[in-house]
Amino acid sequence: MKKCVTVLFVGLLIIGCMGGAQQSMTVKHYALEYPFPRFENLSRIEEIIRVERFTAARTFHSNEMVFRPKPYMREIYNYHRWDITPANMMTELLMRDIGNAGVFKSVFSYKDPGNARFFLEGKVEEFMEVNEEDRAWASLIVLVTFWDSSEQNPANRVILQKKYNLLEPVKKGQPHELARAMSTAMEKLSKELILDIYKAAGASI
Repeated sequence: MKKCVTVLFVGLLIIGCMGGAQQSMTVKHYALEYPFPRFENLSRIEEIIRVERFTAARTFHSNEMVFRPKPYMREIYNYHRWDITPANMMTELLMRDIGNAGVFKSVFSYKDPGNARFFLEGKVEEFMEVNEEDRAWASLIVLVTFWDSSEQNPANRVILQKKYNLLEPVKKGQPHELARAMSTAMEKLSKELILDIYKAAGASI
């Protein structure tokens, strides 16, 4: 009888520990949040732009929150994730921001049918926290290509290719702070990018 009670107690203890472990492993998800950029005194370009689905370097293919604790090292925050992958998040945010800016006749996504004159493509090269001994940054690096499909010569279709490199200070080891700092970086990138593609499109018309 004592053996049975002991076995039962140990079994309940193991189940309790497992339940506690499951509760402590709850994954938190983060998304970028910022007000969309506003522009004044920009006349609308009467052409359609299509935002293609952005790609990403292999390290940033998933929704894991990556940080660099030391040079040459990459780690991820356990139980903390981006809500969607960085490339998809950036695609959706730029769709929103370009649409709200009102500087083009219409904005299509890569999923929309229909023809567009201008195409925006991009690759996320870095989307992570970079740590040094006494400070840290949210590092956002994106290579963008903007092209005009009306150009007959394929060699001349690219009207803008630019790498955006932004660093925002962040507190080490705090995923929520990383999301905040990355949001600030994305807000700056979005405004600069929209102005760049607006000027490039205007110059090609």
